[in-house]
Amino acid sequence: MALKAAYLHSQHPDWNIAVTFYTRSLSQQYKDMITNFSYEFMGDIPNWDKLQILHAWGTTSEPGIYSEIAKRKNIIPKTFSTAKLQYGIKYAFEGLCNELLHYSDNEFKPFYDAILIDEAQDLPASFFRLCYEAAKAPKRIVFAYDELQNLNANIMPTLDEMFGVDSDGNPLVKLQNQQNESRQDIVLPICYRNTPWALTLAHALGFGIYRKEGLVQLFNDLELWNDIGYKVISGILDYGNKVKLARKEDSYPKYFTKLLTPESAVKVMSFDEVLVQYQWVADEIERNISEDELDPDDILVIFPEAYYSKDQYMAFRQFLLKKNIDSILAGVNADRDTFKVENCVTCSSIYRAKGNEAPMVYIVNAEYCAQGAEMITLRNILFTAITRSRAWVRICGVSPEMDIIKEEAQKCINNNYVLEFRVPTPEELEKMRLIHRDRTDEEKKKIRDAAKAIKNIIELIDKGELDFTDLPELNTLMNKINYKRNEVDTHE
Repeated sequence: MALKAAYLHSQHPDWNIAVTFYTRSLSQQYKDMITNFSYEFMGDIPNWDKLQILHAWGTTSEPGIYSEIAKRKNIIPKTFSTAKLQYGIKYAFEGLCNELLHYSDNEFKPFYDAILIDEAQDLPASFFRLCYEAAKAPKRIVFAYDELQNLNANIMPTLDEMFGVDSDGNPLVKLQNQQNESRQDIVLPICYRNTPWALTLAHALGFGIYRKEGLVQLFNDLELWNDIGYKVISGILDYGNKVKLARKEDSYPKYFTKLLTPESAVKVMSFDEVLVQYQWVADEIERNISEDELDPDDILVIFPEAYYSKDQYMAFRQFLLKKNIDSILAGVNADRDTFKVENCVTCSSIYRAKGNEAPMVYIVNAEYCAQGAEMITLRNILFTAITRSRAWVRICGVSPEMDIIKEEAQKCINNNYVLEFRVPTPEELEKMRLIHRDRTDEEKKKIRDAAKAIKNIIELIDKGELDFTDLPELNTLMNKINYKRNEVDTHE
């Protein structure tokens, strides 16, 4: 995307080009990359008045795609706080985009010659319709996405949903690859950022390939496995069949296998206590800097549980300070658009880390992603965290939950980074998504209440105040659990 933006700017310096994204901390990376590519194409820095790097949202004081369109429709852009009160956290941005989309202004005119949208999987369909309105004919819009880096379990909207249809019901946008013409729909088959081992493990854990209870999710379009660089080494890649998949030899650059080994590239660690984990990570970071010749800003520490990331960072930071290693928590004790600071280890919640990368990545407290009510989101978090690594990744967590992830990872490693599983039927895939979807507040409360009730029953049994025979419903529950386990074993 950065390369394309710089190239378009060099060829059409008079165009108004916007580069936008969902993760605010991507701004720094985009500016650096576009600047480097612009030197290559033009021998000079870009004209930032013409090539604008904008967050998808923006504010009254800081331009973004939403806020710029709002101003041109003579509407005061709303803040996140206002949108959250109106639509809730999950639907805040979607609600505002829908509002703006349905506000007509006869004086509004398209003002961008090209719009490049990254992280499309995180943006609502109404945002793309706004971009379509804001783009001049012939509507030059480029969007890139990775569905597994979606941290809210939403499915990518269709082109009809994203850009709408005409009065006859025909799609306004069609993506067609035609012979002797530039491709409109491109899947990137070569992964330059991640080692083949890290990427395979990320897919294994993200999909739950080796999970005891069975898969969490899977691509709807099975051909995507081929498109993203996998080959069938045995079995049949079709619904209801068993298959083994491995990375194609041409799906990654050769320098990975020349310079690294699977053992050095990927490590999965389980600890008995959280502070023991922090000590180990701090010791390893010290060794990375003193012996492995890494700079502190080559290292990224990710906290998967965003809500507690600040508290967890403050505890972990003490172990780095004892070794005189400086660090930042991206977006908290550094500018919100800054992700890296020279000679500092970057620590980050998963939401700030998304889209960014580092040679060495430590994922701490990864047990958060092992199991829970919203498994798709949890496993997407783990996938996203692992794929921040350009060379080495260390997945760390606290037992017993971390042992679940470690066991899954070890099966993948022992299988020589081959993905072996039974492809679910379309009906099973739909049921899977229903079970592991994101929950409403009401559904979350029901799950918490059920968990609390089960905990109370266990305590009463342990105290001898209750016997299994007192609750015949327990036998029904155990029978259902055993049936599910047998169902998974049969599929395996």
